[in-house]
Amino acid sequence: MGLFFPSDPVIHGQRATGLPRYQELLERDWKSFLVADFVTLGLCIPYGLGVGYALLSSSLLVLLPVCVVGGLLVGPAISCMMDALFRSYRDAPRGWWENYCKIGRASCRERV
Repeated sequence: MGLFFPSDPVIHGQRATGLPRYQELLERDWKSFLVADFVTLGLCIPYGLGVGYALLSSSLLVLLPVCVVGGLLVGPAISCMMDALFRSYRDAPRGWWENYCKIGRASCRERV
């Protein structure tokens, strides 16, 4: 990463701990972290637009269904993002998109 100080070389055969491990993960997976965050943000946009419309129109009748439907989208999206990131921290065998979809299907089943 080397933003504020030079990055240490990776010692093969040993797993880094602490700050060097965090730097190693960011150097290796920063693009997948960023895309997972943007996918989650994209699923939060309808909720934000609905709440904004409800607040601008001062309508509680609009706000309640928007919150229910938005919660059905935003809750699983956040859990998918966190699970995909935590699986990459643990060096899970599959990529972030497979993990994102896997937890998305599981949380949809739990939701229903």
